This record gives sequence, structure tokens and C-alpha cells, in this order.
Amino acid sequence: MNNSIKEIVYSKNVIEFVTVANEFCSFVENIAEHDKNEMIDKSVKLLSLLYLKANLLPESEQINEDQNEKFVTEFDWQFVRNGIEVLLADDDKYLDFYDTEMNETAEPVASSISENMADIYQDLKDFLNTYQLGDEELSNDAIYECCANFRDYWGFRLVNSLRIFHYIIYKKSKDEQPSESKGKIVRDLNNWFISKAQKNFRKDE
Repeated sequence: MNNSIKEIVYSKNVIEFVTVANEFCSFVENIAEHDKNEMIDKSVKLLSLLYLKANLLPESEQINEDQNEKFVTEFDWQFVRNGIEVLLADDDKYLDFYDTEMNETAEPVASSISENMADIYQDLKDFLNTYQLGDEELSNDAIYECCANFRDYWGFRLVNSLRIFHYIIYKKSKDEQPSESKGKIVRDLNNWFISKAQKNFRKDE
């Protein structure tokens, strides 16, 4: 390992990933506080940030032979999935022609945004609970496992969910909603973190 464990565990990219992962987990745990449009809007932002921050995680090597403890129960997973499923209603289910195990499939595979996001939640929550223990070796292994799972498992679910959210916002809303109500589901670009950064940059000039 090129860097020390401490340098990896407390690196800027890991801290930023922890911040976004924690916000995502808190968001889906309290999903009932949002309406459908708010949920889709915030999901797109958080999932996009998660993908970026996961890609920036430092490479590490597993130290302990045994896997870290798992904290998320089946009840926790179901609670998150059910909350998202109820909110999305008919927009939760979609057909996919790509499977992570078989690549392209002959027949479409029934998939669900709520299951995707609950799977993402499970990995992130287990990672956060381990990281917050403050044990550097366990935290290092949690980063290693999170990177592997992102690469091989929940990264696929993340981009699939983003794809369907993009369709709902830009295609379905255009085809199905009256013109005067289209703005309800299209996000306010003034709230984007990029827009905010641009505003701040102009102020500094």
C-alpha cells in the first residue's frame, strides 16, 4: 500500500464521499417527508454526486481476512424500499435489457428504482456505520469493500435509476403533462450546486 492507512481513511476524497453518503442515507430514511417531485429532484442530485465521489475514492488493499460487520437489517432495507415505492407509484417499475451477470438479455428484466436505491442504501449505511467506529483498519476495509461493490454492484443500480429519473423528468413529463404544469417536475436550475458556484464566482469578480 503506497499510502499509510491513516492517509487513506482521512483523505479529502473519503471525507467528501462520507458526507454525500450520509446525506443520501438520511434522505431515503426520511423519504416520507418529501412529495414525488421533490424526491425525484433530490435523488438525481444525490445519485449524481454519489457516482462522482465514489469514482474519486482512493485505492486501498484489504487488511483483515474477515468481512466487516453488517448493520442494515432486512427490516431496514424493506422500510427504505417501501417508502420509495409508495412515493413513485407506477414510475417505480421499469424494464431493463441489461443484466450485470449476463450482460445483454434476450428478454427484458423487470427492475425497480426502489430496490435499486434500497440496495445502494444498504451498502452505504454499512460503510458509514463501520467508518464511524473510528477504527482505521476497519475503515480502510470498509472503503475497499465499498469501492468493490460500487464497481461490481450498486454502481449499475445507481446509473439505471438516474436513467429512469431522467426519462420521467424530461420525456414523460413532456408527453403526459399539460404544458402549464410541466414546470412542476422540471428542476429549478437555480438550486443546482453548479449554478450556486457560478453565482458566487460572479460576485467575487
